[in-house]
Amino acid sequence: MTKICAIALIAAGASADVYTDRSAFEDAVGPVLIETFADSPLVGTTYDGGLLAMAFDDFDVASKGPAIKVIDRAFAGSYSTSDDDRYLYLDTDIGFIGSSVEFRFEPTHAVGFDFTGVGEVGNEFTIMIDGQFIEIASGGEAEDGFFGYTSESTFSTFVVATTTDSAYGVDQVTFATVPAPATLGVLGVMGRRRRRR
Repeated sequence: MTKICAIALIAAGASADVYTDRSAFEDAVGPVLIETFADSPLVGTTYDGGLLAMAFDDFDVASKGPAIKVIDRAFAGSYSTSDDDRYLYLDTDIGFIGSSVEFRFEPTHAVGFDFTGVGEVGNEFTIMIDGQFIEIASGGEAEDGFFGYTSESTFSTFVVATTTDSAYGVDQVTFATVPAPATLGVLGVMGRRRRRR
C-alpha cells in the first residue's frame, strides 16, 4: 500500500500546465495574491542602483549580480502593467549582459507574472520552475506577455534568466493561495464526515 501511495504522489507532481493568457490562468487557479509593487519603495534608476536582493510582502527576490530595481517610468520597452506606475525592473546596467533572478515564496501550486521589454535579438528568456526548464521567449520574438504555471505539487522558488537582454520588467506577480495546514486538517475531517454519510 505504501508503494502505491508513493507512486501516486510522484505521478501527481509531474502534472503541470503553462499559460500565456492571464485570464485563463486566473480562471484555472482560483483565489490569488497579486503583487503590483504599488507600495514598494523606489530602488535604483534606469541606469544605476540595482540591488542583490529585495524583500516584498509575499516573496523575496535575489540576483547573481546587482540587478533588482523598482522604478516608476517606462524605459527600453519595459513598463508597468498594473494601474500603478511601479514595477520590478531587472537590469544589470551592462549592455547585452543577461541576468538570473530567483523568486522565493511560501509553497504554492501556481504562479504567474507579466513581463515587458524582453526583445533583444539573440536573447533567450527562460524560467526554471518546479524542476522544469521552460523557454518563455527567444531571439526577440516576444517583447511583452504573460507567463503562468500551475502544478499538482507545490513549489516555493522559480528562477528567471536572460542571456543577452540586460533589462526587462516584471509586474503583477501572482500566486495561488494555499490553505494553511490547520485549514487542510479541518477540510480533511469534513471530507471524512461526508464519506461516512
